[in-house]
Amino acid sequence: MMRRARFRWFRQSGGNRIDDASVATVEAVLCNMEPVRREVVLLHRIERLSYADIGARLSLSRGEVKAHIAAAVAELAGALAGLEVRPERQPGEWPSSV
Repeated sequence: MMRRARFRWFRQSGGNRIDDASVATVEAVLCNMEPVRREVVLLHRIERLSYADIGARLSLSRGEVKAHIAAAVAELAGALAGLEVRPERQPGEWPSSV
């Protein structure tokens, strides 16, 4: 609840206006995101924690935190652009030949 209130405050605080459809898209993507990834993104973007602090809090390596953020940003950007984002590969899975 606290994070949602902060997000709404940011939205209403002027400067960069965000339309309601974009807010709904971001909220939907966040709600459907893997729980650990969602927590990493919220800790980084809302709570402004560093990768090291997030890793310590969630028992993740800095690389894992970085990978979660990169995947989440790609997912959010794709959703905002109206693209369907493919699910990421599982660790150790090789991409199929194109």
